[in-house]
Amino acid sequence: MVYASVEHPPVLGGKVKSYDDKEALKVRGVHQTVPIDPFQQAPGFQPVGGIAVIADNTWAAFQGRKKLNISWDNGPNETFNSDEYKNELRATSHNPCKVVRNIGDADAVFVKGGKVYEGDYYVPLMAHASMEPLVALAEFKDGKATLWAPTQNPQAVQDIVSKELGISKEGVICHVTLLGGGFGRKSKPDYVAEAAVLSKKVGRPVKVVWTREDDIKFDYYNAVASMYMKAPLGANGKPTAWLQRSVFPPIPSIFDVNTVYGEPAHLQQGWTDIPYDLPNLRIENGPAKAHVRIAWLRSVANIYHAFAIQCFTDELAHAAGRDPVDYLLDLIGNPRTIDFKGGQYPNYGASMDVYPWETGRLRRVTEMVAEKSGWGKRNHGKGTGIGIAAHRSFLTYVATVVEVEVDDQGEVRIPRVDTVLDAGLVVNPEATSSPVRRRRGIRHKYCAKRRDYGDQGRHRPIEFSGLSGGSDCRGALSDECIHRRW
Repeated sequence: MVYASVEHPPVLGGKVKSYDDKEALKVRGVHQTVPIDPFQQAPGFQPVGGIAVIADNTWAAFQGRKKLNISWDNGPNETFNSDEYKNELRATSHNPCKVVRNIGDADAVFVKGGKVYEGDYYVPLMAHASMEPLVALAEFKDGKATLWAPTQNPQAVQDIVSKELGISKEGVICHVTLLGGGFGRKSKPDYVAEAAVLSKKVGRPVKVVWTREDDIKFDYYNAVASMYMKAPLGANGKPTAWLQRSVFPPIPSIFDVNTVYGEPAHLQQGWTDIPYDLPNLRIENGPAKAHVRIAWLRSVANIYHAFAIQCFTDELAHAAGRDPVDYLLDLIGNPRTIDFKGGQYPNYGASMDVYPWETGRLRRVTEMVAEKSGWGKRNHGKGTGIGIAAHRSFLTYVATVVEVEVDDQGEVRIPRVDTVLDAGLVVNPEATSSPVRRRRGIRHKYCAKRRDYGDQGRHRPIEFSGLSGGSDCRGALSDECIHRRW
């Protein structure tokens, strides 16, 4: 067996013009260098291309790779700049876009004038940053490929490896190892395909190891997104109309570079399914061309859509001079089942008859988390604040209250988070609570309590409650720090 490290193109779609490997071959333990062809058309799960250094061990491969001298043709993405792209997305969101859901006549309300509130929200590209960088071992022998890889998607491994090697899927065997963290990144088997291609070219088993830098730079990122919100408030402080636009490079762009609009499967994730009882609502989606590989990361589009809607809701509550919890419940309205007639709502592939969108369940988790967090019953001094958000993601209803402290030096501490979720029938409470509570920085024991609500016995919110005290998470307001109670 030999080891490989691949020098990839600096940007997506880049190609090798020429390379000099003389110095790389002088490194002790380096055997050879092998070109990997760039992907054709859309990247999909194909290798991105580059030059692989083959060596006796990983260290030698890494050192030899540093000695490579490569001249690149970076193509049209060479000029991609995150700041400019952010401005481009925001400008798109401030202009009329494609309507994906409409109720009433929001425009007629806006033209009447009056005080209108607007908000812009932006979420950057997000890398998976799994605990262990990508790795795969492949052996191509007698026209068949045997692979060992930490993958979330062995079926996709079979598919891409068979295509890259020109063999049948039956000729590809994938042994799934321990994952080491995946979060969606290891469902994309480009790194496994690299190992397979190199094994066929070298004629020996090859283990490909990515560095942490490779893992971050050549990720399939969760999309960058820009959201624009607009609403006038009536006499009671409630919106009389609501407009929201979301602009993000869509996931299908990895399979078709001409795809620029979000598809229903991702627009449903916290955008077209806004649960508020509003007389006039218009939801839009704008075009955005992808310049990097975009794909799934945990809750996917719910990440940025929930952020925008819940922030705007809280800001409107303050503008109306109302308590955020009361305001949120007022917007959700009376318990009802949302009717999506006239729009596309895939419901995460589940039957709407079995899994309807029930606002009463969202109300219940909101009310329960407010109660358990002591909302309105505790004093918050200088530099402290508390906020609430409620959302439905992948058929589960979730509400969270977060308490935040900021000291005079600007450092952030999160002393307490309360979360209540309703995932339906909970067969295994420990397995359900574990993903929520098992995160960095937690210093408490937890209990998950099931509550039965009579005829709605399948709707059992889980309350995550911990011991008193706090877990220090200074300077970090990340996903790792907001989904459980401390």
